[in-house]
Amino acid sequence: MKWPSATDAATPSPSSAFGARGSRNMSRHRDVRNEIYDDYDDAYYDDDYYDYDEYEPETADADGDNAPIRGAASISNLGAFLGASVEVEEERKVGEMRSTLLSFVGNQSWSDVGLTDAEVDDIIRRSELDQAAALDEIFAEVSRRKVAAESASQEAQRKASLPPPPGLTGPSPAVPNPVRRFSAPFLDLRSSPTRTETEDNGAAQRGLDTPAASESVSGTQVTPVKSFETPISRSCSRTSLRSPSPNPNSLLETGLEEDKASDVDEAELERTSDTLSMVVIGHVDAGKSTLMGRLLLHCGVLSTRALDKLRRDSTAAGKSSFHLAWAMDEGSTERERGVTMDVAQKSVQLPSGRVLVILDAPGHADFVPRMIAGAAQADVALLVVPASTGEFESAFGKGGQTREHAVLARGMGVQQVLVAVNKLDISEPVWSQERFDDICAQLEPYLLSCGFKSAKIRYVPVSGLTGVNVGGDLQPSSEDEETAAPFREWYGGTTLIEALENFAIPPRQVDKPFRFIVGDATALGRDKAKISGTCVAGRLRVGQRLVVMPTGDIFTVRQVNGTRSAEEVVRPDSENPEIVVQDVGDVSRIPAGSVLCKARRSELVPLAEEVEVQLRTLESLFIPIIKGSAFLLHRDGKEVTCSVKKLLPMVDASGSVIGKKPRHVLANTTCRAVLKLDQVVCMDVFAECRALGRFALRDRGNTVAVGIVQNIIG
Repeated sequence: MKWPSATDAATPSPSSAFGARGSRNMSRHRDVRNEIYDDYDDAYYDDDYYDYDEYEPETADADGDNAPIRGAASISNLGAFLGASVEVEEERKVGEMRSTLLSFVGNQSWSDVGLTDAEVDDIIRRSELDQAAALDEIFAEVSRRKVAAESASQEAQRKASLPPPPGLTGPSPAVPNPVRRFSAPFLDLRSSPTRTETEDNGAAQRGLDTPAASESVSGTQVTPVKSFETPISRSCSRTSLRSPSPNPNSLLETGLEEDKASDVDEAELERTSDTLSMVVIGHVDAGKSTLMGRLLLHCGVLSTRALDKLRRDSTAAGKSSFHLAWAMDEGSTERERGVTMDVAQKSVQLPSGRVLVILDAPGHADFVPRMIAGAAQADVALLVVPASTGEFESAFGKGGQTREHAVLARGMGVQQVLVAVNKLDISEPVWSQERFDDICAQLEPYLLSCGFKSAKIRYVPVSGLTGVNVGGDLQPSSEDEETAAPFREWYGGTTLIEALENFAIPPRQVDKPFRFIVGDATALGRDKAKISGTCVAGRLRVGQRLVVMPTGDIFTVRQVNGTRSAEEVVRPDSENPEIVVQDVGDVSRIPAGSVLCKARRSELVPLAEEVEVQLRTLESLFIPIIKGSAFLLHRDGKEVTCSVKKLLPMVDASGSVIGKKPRHVLANTTCRAVLKLDQVVCMDVFAECRALGRFALRDRGNTVAVGIVQNIIG
């Protein structure tokens, strides 16, 4: 038999091809010592040409001598088979440990911390499948890479700041600065060189009207701060950042006023206001918005004509029972979905003359961060729980928002809570005293464990839909009153409105430095802006100068609450305060969550990158807190990622040390720790400013701890 030549292979016929293929297969079982292979062409026997079965393994040798049988594993002996089994088992364990370590770190993927899956697998193998050793090596590797990246960035900045070589003249080409919404740079107040002759004197007169981010002005480095609405990588690096400190040579310091004596008299300190802010919390579908709509109706804020329009609109949309809730939920998306999605704010005057600012917080688990922002602005809380069969058990059980909302309200500084047991008109049986007492008995121990005192916890039965026991001048219909006849037999307590009147006015921090947390800023003309938000400490008058932190821009107050009167004062008890400022270069440099303070050296709000805190872990903490654990920190409308840099000795209620060197912290534990923030945040010691000194930690959509700031490091 003669092997086909290269010329024959170029244009093979079907018969020749078949013969060649048969020759190739038969050659494996013949003595081919006398054959001539000079004109053998490998290309002729290419598998693609013969269109072999797609399931045939592709691990055969090039000459086909060791081609495996189709569908069989390429293992030649039992030893290799056993070895392969061991390798498969080891790979399985490595993969499982990789997933376990990722859950400890708290990121979505390893790429979030700058590592690939293969690199993590190598670390796990080197640690011999030891979780603790592997986790330590991962932290060390992330730290090394972050330090290297920072060093490279600093070196690049150093080279960029060098003067151009001789011979290169002419101005540098202008590079347009991209405009990013809610992205504001902060002024780095660290040590800076002396001011140069090329500085912009106009910028110094304006305060801090600085150029774009990362541009050097007057020897002061301006670097961008990540917006709180921008996704941030949850890094677990243990490296620390330097905390900025005021510098007399900085551009900010040149615009500050000298420290003065207190500009408030004793009468101003003793003046009190009867305005009270109340956050409405509770599980989704507990009837919060409907109850608040009923309260507006009974207090005369919602007219009968407006109610009729809401009834017609809700009926046309197929949601006739939502007409009262629509008085609070005014957004089209909220009305379409039937749930509150943001904090709705309304003011109502109670019969005694007290002004009550209602903050209707969303109850859905997806909007807990917005609920935290509402609770941080409140003096008291109204906890609405449903009494209908099965609904209370769902709201108060595992996965319900009643527990989380209660502990968050207490963690945000609320000390008084009124529990409104709603929907008793549809319980089984209706208006059951036994049902009301059972709900109160289940809630009381939990509220006490959250930190509420027994004397500041009250309960009131109510029906938001029918208006029974809401109070006020408007009375329920005769049909609803007839249905509530069993209720009148056993209840002789206060109505909802009377219970709201009995809230005590909490003390205000009027004598502290001025602190105003920005909620929104709107441009007015060329250089003015209207700022709304919450005053949490101090007081402000027209004509005073403000600095917004952490951006560092300085403004002058032009109007307060719509007037230029020098007698008008913004205080912590002011209702819906608004400030109009001038000398505004860019309104985007006043982002939500920033803090306004007076332009005095002694009253600047601290900028924190590392804080010493006291934490109270919650029952929702399933993974123990260890060194390097990453969380999302919520502080009064501001969100920032952080990691645990150090666990400090734990103490009990009496102050005795119970753990000198804790390695982990479990649920329902009080502990102390040092947190490293991923960006500069305006925070203060809790004793100086309660609103800026308290926060909540969340992980994977659950609130795992609440805490207060004890010390700002640096």
